[in-house]
Amino acid sequence: MRIGPVQAAPKLCREDKQWEGVIVYCRVPLRWLGMAVLGALVLVAGCSSTAEDTSGGQVEGETSTTVGSESGPATQADAETTTSATAPTGGTLDDPVPAGSWANVGTVDVAVLSVIPDASDEILAENQFNEEPDVGTQFVMWQIAIVNQSDSENAALSEVSLSVVGTSAVAYESFDSYCGVLPDPLDVFRDLFPGASLVGKVCWQVAVDDVDSLVLLADEFSFLGDRVVFDAAKPGESFDVEYPAPVPPDPDGPAGSRGTPLDIGDSVTVGDWEIVFTGVDLDATDSILEENTFNEPPAEGKQFVMVGVDASYVGEASDTLGFSVSFNAVGARGVSYTFEDTCGVIPDDINSFAEVFNGGVVSGNMCWSVFSDDTDQLVAYVSESFSFDNDKIFVGLR
Repeated sequence: MRIGPVQAAPKLCREDKQWEGVIVYCRVPLRWLGMAVLGALVLVAGCSSTAEDTSGGQVEGETSTTVGSESGPATQADAETTTSATAPTGGTLDDPVPAGSWANVGTVDVAVLSVIPDASDEILAENQFNEEPDVGTQFVMWQIAIVNQSDSENAALSEVSLSVVGTSAVAYESFDSYCGVLPDPLDVFRDLFPGASLVGKVCWQVAVDDVDSLVLLADEFSFLGDRVVFDAAKPGESFDVEYPAPVPPDPDGPAGSRGTPLDIGDSVTVGDWEIVFTGVDLDATDSILEENTFNEPPAEGKQFVMVGVDASYVGEASDTLGFSVSFNAVGARGVSYTFEDTCGVIPDDINSFAEVFNGGVVSGNMCWSVFSDDTDQLVAYVSESFSFDNDKIFVGLR
């Protein structure tokens, strides 16, 4: 039986400073995309009608923050005070939602937990490749909580985008106000299942004159979506908010759903691939630490979970497993485990990036670093990497 990590993209690349830059510069404000699409629709309408010219509205949405490694409700360790959340009010530039209060933005709820007005020391200590802020600017780091209030799983990035604005009246977007690798970042690329929560930090490099006047702009990530404005927490102040219990999966759902997962050994078809999970080791920590002296133990409260996978290509040409199929896992917390949750160097690691032709098979191990309290209900799920169908097939890991 093979056991090991699921890698949808090379982990080493994600740690490379140049790769981080690629991620940032590939992000563009959603309003640009919205304006382009709406403009195209107006043009089509104009070509098929004799009515007067019209103009589309502008989408108020931006691209969100950098990716990271941790998720789940948490409090900020370096904050000096803890305050109970207050009832939400406002939500505009003139009357922003107070820090420590939940407010709804589309299908998610958002709350500001704390703010560090000058986070240079924390960020420079996090990664040796992080650089000092430009002259006349400083790193401002916010801790944000997000809860999925919809009835389907979604990546937080697809639901809400975040930016800040101060007295200069020019918003700071993450793609042009990059701070570097963050401690405990808000990982907006993870799937967030119904009722599940994400907590993490976002950062912008802002002009010093703007630092004390910043407010957070949370935009619904959809055309003509809503915007909610949040006030900043005071320096040294941390808010403790209540989180809802994640919604348990439906035990009467169809075969292959999260509540009724397939069994290990069952064949799963994803695009042009047939996937079989061949085995699981729910606590593979010892064997992975023995595999390589540079492997580090899992974080406190976590353990390494390895699975064995056989992947057969049945398409007509050739393909690469790691680019076409996404492998993830989820437990009772309702927050997905992704390739970010690497276990290190593992035994018999699957070659996810080999070119495979019709009839070819790649086999090996995949692994996630998982919260120990998630293992009882842990399921793996697979989906096409570049598909808008959002179809996921779940397999139980027991």
